[in-house]
Amino acid sequence: MRTDKKIMTWATRVMVTFLLSMSVGFSGYADGSGAKIVLDGNWEDNWRSISPSMPVSAYITSDLLFIQSSTLRSDITVTIVKNKTIVYEQNIPVTQTANIGISVTDWEEGIYTLELRNQWGGYLYGDFVR
Repeated sequence: MRTDKKIMTWATRVMVTFLLSMSVGFSGYADGSGAKIVLDGNWEDNWRSISPSMPVSAYITSDLLFIQSSTLRSDITVTIVKNKTIVYEQNIPVTQTANIGISVTDWEEGIYTLELRNQWGGYLYGDFVR
C-alpha cells in the first residue's frame, strides 16, 4: 500500500509540473522564441552517457526564467546573483526539474548570473539580462 501511495504522489507531482509548464508556455521557448541563456561549466549527474549535449537548458523572456533538465537524475539548486548578492535561491527536487519556471516580473533591470548545482558536483552558470 505504501509503494502505491509513493507512485501516486510521484505521478501527481509530474502531472502538476507538466500542467504548470504548459500553462506558462514553456514548450514554446525551446524553439528559440525566448532568449537562450548560454550555460558553461560541467554537469555531472552520476550517469554514463555517450551524448555530448548539455542535459540542462535555460531561457529568459520578459517575465519568466525557464530551466529544463532532460535527464531527471538529480535535484537542482538554482541560485541567481546580481552584483554579488543572491536574489533568488531554491533547491528543486528531481521530480520537479523537467520544467522550472521562475517569475522575474518584479526584478530590477540589469545583468544577472544563473548558477545551477547538483548533488554530484555539477555546476553550470550563465549570465542573462532582465
